[in-house]
Amino acid sequence: SNVMQGYFNNPSATADSIGEDGWQNTGDMGKVNHRGQLQIVGRAKEVVVTASGENIYLDDVENLLGPISGLLEYTLVGISDGKGGERLGLLGVLDTEQSTTERSTHHTETLGRVKARIQHLSPAQRPTVIRLVEAELPRTRTRKVQRRACAEIMERIAHILDDLRNTDTDVGLRGSAQRWATERGHNNRRTAAVSSAQ
Repeated sequence: SNVMQGYFNNPSATADSIGEDGWQNTGDMGKVNHRGQLQIVGRAKEVVVTASGENIYLDDVENLLGPISGLLEYTLVGISDGKGGERLGLLGVLDTEQSTTERSTHHTETLGRVKARIQHLSPAQRPTVIRLVEAELPRTRTRKVQRRACAEIMERIAHILDDLRNTDTDVGLRGSAQRWATERGHNNRRTAAVSSAQ
């Protein structure tokens, strides 16, 4: 017998997850080490496939980057490049409580550190979109960062930035970011601020 018969009232998800032979595809990825032991190295859904067909493993890239001064945390996500592939995005949480500089200065300095750090990666591994926010990253009940939700946040920020670029009104980025934070349930936390680099 298998782990489960399928997803309740969701035949599409069941078909994606369980093959014709009845085995469930968990999405885990593994490799056999030099001792012949199988090691779990990540999830198939946490792989970005670039337009050139190259596979980028998000956990591996995050391990290469390591901690970045000025950020409480960050995550890498795949974002559609509009050409059938994906590009790499970085969503980071600014550490405003540890900063002794003004917000804009702290933001600029942190963004510079992020850009400098990613230059040490191979070109295919470098995030091409960087967003810095002052709101917690979405997590599961087990405190794992929800990469899919983070990718959606980055898309929403992109729409906000596009709206600001296409308007003649004097709407500030911080006001738009605050609306985003309120929608995400961060209305009783620090004001959200967003920035981008492409």
